[in-house]
Amino acid sequence: MKRITGVSFTAFTVTPFGAITPKITVKGPEDVTSTQSSTPLAGKMVVSCTDNSNVIYKTRPLSYNADLGAIHTAIHEDIPFLHGRVSIQEKNSGSLADKGKFLYYENGRNIYLLFDEVDYNPKQCAFESDVTTPLTGNTPTFPAQTD
Repeated sequence: MKRITGVSFTAFTVTPFGAITPKITVKGPEDVTSTQSSTPLAGKMVVSCTDNSNVIYKTRPLSYNADLGAIHTAIHEDIPFLHGRVSIQEKNSGSLADKGKFLYYENGRNIYLLFDEVDYNPKQCAFESDVTTPLTGNTPTFPAQTD
């Protein structure tokens, strides 16, 4: 399910029985059959990378739902030592059976930076919450890992 601000319902079904016209009643948050959604992701993020001289470069703030093209452009324009050396993939699309993937940006993101033609072991890059418009949601985390 997509995280929303408010109450959501898993499902309900109306089945007509004979000539009887069904009556539908939808109750609000006080009804025990409704569920309060977790807070959806919102706000902005930056990509932070450190070069071999330990200089930290950060991209401009990017919306939580920025497309990969916008993230790619920001990295190439704002982090000079990575210009033309990084590609981006996202592991979001997929079925509900795919573990670790998010069907909606409001639920989370799995963004991978792939270094191309880098002749040294680059230091860890990370996604961070923007200072001015921080990421909010159900405890946003920014795990970074090098494979």
